[in-house]
Order: sequence, then structure tokens, then C-alpha cells
Amino acid sequence: MRIEKWPWNQVALDVERIRKVAHEFKPKLITLVHCETPSGTLNIKIKEIGAIAREVDALFYVDFVSSGG
Repeated sequence: MRIEKWPWNQVALDVERIRKVAHEFKPKLITLVHCETPSGTLNIKIKEIGAIAREVDALFYVDFVSSGG
């Protein structure tokens, strides 16, 4: 099982890295935290990562609890 992680205070901007791993691993679920509350980081690549999830037929789960309001 391969899991790609970024440090808690950095955003996932390297979409091609995500695409490469997703095509190699074929996950059933891809997750993303939109706004990380303690550090205030904001992941802005939701659309692009969602497209990758569709490419590999994975469910795309976005935690946007702190940014939804």
C-alpha cells in the first residue's frame, strides 16, 4: 500500500505527482483537506485533484469543515 503525504502545513500543489501515484496505485479513495485550521493553509487544487480521481475511478473526499462557513 502506498500513501503519499505532505507535511501538515503545506498544500498539495504538485498535481502531476498526485496523478502519477494515482495511476500507479489505482486508489478507491482520494482525500484532501481544503483548509487546515491550525496553520491556515488552503489547498486550491480541488478541481485538478478531483479530475485525477475521475481518471482513476476513485471517490474524492474533501474535508471542508473549517472553510465551508
